[in-house]
Amino acid sequence: MIRKNVLPTLYFAFCAILGGVLLPALGDVGPLLLLAALGILIGCVFSLAIGQAHRPTLLYFFAPIWGALLLVSLLHGGLHIVPLVFNLSAAAVFFVAAKLGTERVRQSLYWAGWVWLLTLPFLFFTKFYLPDRPDILMDRNIVGFWGLTFTVAALASQKKWYHALPFVAVAVFSGSRGGLIGLAAAVLIFYRPRVPAKQMAAWAALGILAVFGLMAMRTHSVMTRLPIYQQAVNIFLDHPVAGIGVNGIFEDLAIKAVGFAYGEFYIPSPEQEYVRTHIRKHPPRITHNPHAHNGLLNYAAETGLIGLAGLGLGLWWLYQNRAAIRWDRWQWAMIGGTLAHSLVDWPLWYYGPLVVFMAVAGTVEKNDHP
Repeated sequence: MIRKNVLPTLYFAFCAILGGVLLPALGDVGPLLLLAALGILIGCVFSLAIGQAHRPTLLYFFAPIWGALLLVSLLHGGLHIVPLVFNLSAAAVFFVAAKLGTERVRQSLYWAGWVWLLTLPFLFFTKFYLPDRPDILMDRNIVGFWGLTFTVAALASQKKWYHALPFVAVAVFSGSRGGLIGLAAAVLIFYRPRVPAKQMAAWAALGILAVFGLMAMRTHSVMTRLPIYQQAVNIFLDHPVAGIGVNGIFEDLAIKAVGFAYGEFYIPSPEQEYVRTHIRKHPPRITHNPHAHNGLLNYAAETGLIGLAGLGLGLWWLYQNRAAIRWDRWQWAMIGGTLAHSLVDWPLWYYGPLVVFMAVAGTVEKNDHP
C-alpha cells in the first residue's frame, strides 16, 4: 500500500513544501509552472495507466464555476497563462484523485504531512535568506492551512488522536488566526458524530473565545480586514457583471493600504491623509494586497455576477443531489475547515492549498443506495 502511494505522497509533500508559492508574482512563475506541469503530468500518466475514464462525483458542482471563470477571462481579453496553468493543474489533480480513490488520497496526505513536518526547520531558516519575500515558503496563513490539512489527515488515518498533535502544534505556533479558525471548524466537524450536541456547543464556545483572544493580540491587523473587505465590495459594485477579471485584484493593484512606520496598515480618510502628507510631512507607504482576504468577496470582485451565477448553479446541483452523495467525515472536515479559513483569508489563492482542496473534493463518492 505504501509503495502504491509514493507518487501522490511526494506530490502532496512537494506542494506543501512550496505551498506559499504565489499565483501571479513574476518571480514565482518558474516554480509555479513546474508545479502546474507536474500536476498535469501526473493527471496524464494516471489517465493512461488506468485507461478507463472515471467521472468525479462533484464534477457537476465545479463545471459551472469553471465555465464562469472561462467566460470572465474571455470577456477580459483572453486567458492569462499563469492562472490558466494554475487551474488546469488543480483540475487534473481533481480527476486523478477520483481515480486513486478515497483511501489512497487520505493515506498519501497523511504521509506527506510527516515529510512536510521534517522539512519545517529548513523552511523556517529560508526566511533569513529571503527577507523581502518570506511568504514564498513560510507565509503564516499557509503554514496554518497545512497544519489544518495534515491534522485532519492524521485523525482520519490513525485510531489514536495524539498522532495529530504535531500538526496541531504547528498550526498554533504559526500564529495564523485564519488557520486556527479553520482548524477549530475542521476538528468540530470531524468529531461531531461522536460528541453530544451540548458538549460540542461548549467546545465551540471555547474555540470562539480562544480565536477572539488571538485577534485581540493583534487588533490593528484585524481592523485592516474591514477596509480591505469594503474595497472588494466596491470593486464588485463598480464592475457587477464580470468583475475585474480572474486574478484582477493583484494585476490591477486594486486593493491597497497605507503603512505606518511601525507596520500597521489601513485605508485613511482624506482628512487623515492630508494631515500625514501636508502637515506631518510623512509620505504614505502604499502596499497592495494580492487578494481580498475573503474567498467569497475575492471571487465576487473578480468574476462579478457571472461568477456568482456559476457558483449558484453548482450549489443548486449540490442541493438537488445531496442524497446521492456520500461524504466521509474527513472530507467534510477538510473542506469545511478550508472554507472557514477562507472567510478571513484566501488560502485557495495559493497553488498547494488549491490542489489539495481539489484532491479531497475528487475523492467524494456517490452513495450506493441514494
